Amino acid sequence: MQVRTLLKRDGIYKRKVTKGWKCGCGEVNIKPLLESMESKCLKCEHDFSQMNDHFVCFDFKEIFQTVLPSLLLRTEQLTTFDDYWIKKQKQIVGAEPCDFTITLNTDGAPLFSSSNCSLWPLLCHINIGTPCLRKKNVFLLAFWVSRKNKPDFDIFLASPMEQLCELASKGLEINIPGECKASLTDSPATKCRIFVSSILCDSIARPVVQNMMQFNATYGCGYCYYQAGGHYFEHKDRMALRSHEQHLKDCEQAMQGGSYVKFINPVFLPA
Repeated sequence: MQVRTLLKRDGIYKRKVTKGWKCGCGEVNIKPLLESMESKCLKCEHDFSQMNDHFVCFDFKEIFQTVLPSLLLRTEQLTTFDDYWIKKQKQIVGAEPCDFTITLNTDGAPLFSSSNCSLWPLLCHINIGTPCLRKKNVFLLAFWVSRKNKPDFDIFLASPMEQLCELASKGLEINIPGECKASLTDSPATKCRIFVSSILCDSIARPVVQNMMQFNATYGCGYCYYQAGGHYFEHKDRMALRSHEQHLKDCEQAMQGGSYVKFINPVFLPA
């Protein structure tokens, strides 16, 4: 009942907030948040428990439609470097002047000092304005609550990635303030697309997100195929750099063989 009260108080009672969890039988259940509070597993009909690892994902479209106009009104005069950096982020992902890019971040934090329960939020800021403005306007897109284990990112990121792909392909309608339109587009159109330009993680969270072993393991470098492990690397020879295509091949090989392949952990990969 406390969750329902908070949703009503914050005005998001009817918004598209989903909740997902993985039952002990292996079934992944994703349902509307208010419905899932008192629901059963779709496969074994086992009641959902707060002891289950679970995640909550908000409606990204509504978040950006609310946040973007407010940020545009507070955007100050940019320095030459800030203006170049923002345009460079758009250039990297192939965005138009009227589109926007975002930066994501996730990391685990213990909820209580005496508990194994941890929270992994998926945070975001929009790449507009000065660094100070971006730093002050970091908002939450989703979060994972885990009792013992680290998140299963194949489950956790499925819904966020689906929404982000839709925002990048179809875009959304934004009520851009009139005084801000001239700097974004020459046309009166207010339909904008949202692209992810980067995902920031520390050296411990990054391997978990990428389905890899930790950074100090054998083949622990996330940028090249340096074999030796340890906290510090002594690169005596230039090694082959990793690429997106080769990473996918390494994942496929790890899944087929069920063993570690060049720093890829088969335990983290989807079945």
